[in-house]
Amino acid sequence: MDVNTTRPSPELASLTASALQNARFKERRIREAQSDVRSDVVYYSPVVRIDNDSQIAVLQYRDASTGEVQTQYPSPRQIESYTQAQVRTEQIEIRSEAALEAVDLEVPKTDSEA
Repeated sequence: MDVNTTRPSPELASLTASALQNARFKERRIREAQSDVRSDVVYYSPVVRIDNDSQIAVLQYRDASTGEVQTQYPSPRQIESYTQAQVRTEQIEIRSEAALEAVDLEVPKTDSEA
């Protein structure tokens, strides 16, 4: 039984290994370059932002490397309470205005007011 197996020449094997090594080296350099870029990012702290819902200023202290908010004033819970209070106040004002309009309609006018 004659089986012809082809083996790569030593030169071809060497070139393949060299190409693979170069590809791995380039990939490692790209990863290092990307990690260098990411490590250059610095998040400044403190930061003041405006909460869109409540329209109040929020002071935030962030982690300089990740940007994650560590502490903020007022707290998210306080902001939520403030927003809910604003909504309730607006609802009360609307009801009060409607009640005043209803009273104005019901009050009979006297001869001196006419």
